[in-house]
Amino acid sequence: MRIQVFKPFETAEETFQTNKLADIKDGMSFKIKNSFYGVGDFTLVLPAFAPGAETIEEDTWIYAGGQLVFVDDVAEDGGYLTVTGKEIKGLLAHRITLYSNDNAPAGTQGYDAFQGTTEQVMKHYVERNVISSADEDRIIPRLILEADHTEAEYQNEDTYMSRFDNLAELLEIVGKNKEFGWNIVPDLKAGKLTFIVIKGKDKTAGQSERERVIFSVNRKNIQSYQRTFGVSSEKNAF
Repeated sequence: MRIQVFKPFETAEETFQTNKLADIKDGMSFKIKNSFYGVGDFTLVLPAFAPGAETIEEDTWIYAGGQLVFVDDVAEDGGYLTVTGKEIKGLLAHRITLYSNDNAPAGTQGYDAFQGTTEQVMKHYVERNVISSADEDRIIPRLILEADHTEAEYQNEDTYMSRFDNLAELLEIVGKNKEFGWNIVPDLKAGKLTFIVIKGKDKTAGQSERERVIFSVNRKNIQSYQRTFGVSSEKNAF
């Protein structure tokens, strides 16, 4: 398995080419749990003495299996490294939403209030807090916004008010409320990161409006599965 290691962008002049630290070809396993609304995590295992493995440390970026992630922890045991971290969109969890009272409508002073489509609401908070922030230390270099969608399913009405919210958690709340996911998509050749908003589509077996997606051992698109039954998520309300 090929593993590419990068230093995080610190300036707009840097690219994936300028920031590459290593190209490792000895990866043993890479497991990632993607999240449509929130931030997923990953686990990577490789030999500790593989050429380039020494470059993997906290906050470095890794591209493996077509996914860009960032490192939280690196553990060495028995000659192997176990690397864990988050999807690259988890970088937004490192920011909180700030606000400005300039031209704020009555009743919204002390908040950043925005009205538009759900896609526009989500992009507004990303743009204000990590793309064009007045504080350059809050900017994530080379992050851009995808153009707004024109399809009818994106043309809803939404509004939100925020201050001092974790940005990733805000996007999860706003998106889940209207069934919109989000992601940050890397382009290694162009050296950019693109924030996108995706409208969820029901493709379960219980609907007939669109092509269904079915995972099945019999269909040979998965090797195995594990089903868990229980009540651990249930709560009593008084």
